[in-house]
Amino acid sequence: RNPGPVLGLTLLVLGIGVVPAVLLSGVALAGNWYSALDLGAVLSTSEFSSVLLVLGILFATLVVTGMLAQAVAEATLGRRLDLGQIWTAVRPRLLRLVGLQALVILLVAIPTALVVLALVLLQNSPGLLIFVAALLGLGALVVWTSLVVARTVLAGPALLLERKTIRDSFRRAWALSRGSFWRVGGTTVLVSVLASIVFLAIDLPLTLILNLLTLPLNLSATSGQAATSLALNIATLVSSAVVVPVLASAICLLYLDQRMRKEGFDLVLLRAASSRPGAVR
Repeated sequence: RNPGPVLGLTLLVLGIGVVPAVLLSGVALAGNWYSALDLGAVLSTSEFSSVLLVLGILFATLVVTGMLAQAVAEATLGRRLDLGQIWTAVRPRLLRLVGLQALVILLVAIPTALVVLALVLLQNSPGLLIFVAALLGLGALVVWTSLVVARTVLAGPALLLERKTIRDSFRRAWALSRGSFWRVGGTTVLVSVLASIVFLAIDLPLTLILNLLTLPLNLSATSGQAATSLALNIATLVSSAVVVPVLASAICLLYLDQRMRKEGFDLVLLRAASSRPGAVR
């Protein structure tokens, strides 16, 4: 019911979050350090770029989650905030929100990098050892990422709506998810899977169409590769702009749900219904 401000805000944040990831990928692969470290034995250059792109989208999703917290809270009362009102609510805490979600990304990215480096060091070992190490590393990453998601995903809405510091937002998210690990983590994973299906349903046909448009141009091999990469990035941005607001809004609703279950937040919403917009805390 409020597509203009939400989609506009999402595209802006996606641009800020994804474009640096794409540029970082290009700069990283331009040098010889990737081959010097022999990272290609574990991740191809395209896979490395995809990982950075996914991290950029994840970062943008977390930031959008915090930025939409006020709008979603007001929407539960039937109120619609325009882009100016959303920005007014977010602006004083934007840097804290970005810092908070950057820490969450690091909590996921650093262990992943360590597992990849460990597999690179083991590449000349017996195949069975490499297989066991990869299996254990992947399992540890799944467990760790699930814990991080379940325990920190509510930190962004807490920072915006409750005016918390970064440290207090993490503590607040931990408190809200205590005893509800499977509800918070499972709901987030389920919505993420559904969002991924919708993302692929939009991204794959759009990428194919954009690539077909470049065929009549008779590009060289280098130019063709660059055009394919550009088409993939454009399709990713468009597809993400559709699914990220849904995922972010679902997380905000999960935050409100946890506060209702633990703190009777529905009574706060009832009192806020008779006050001015922006009064939900």
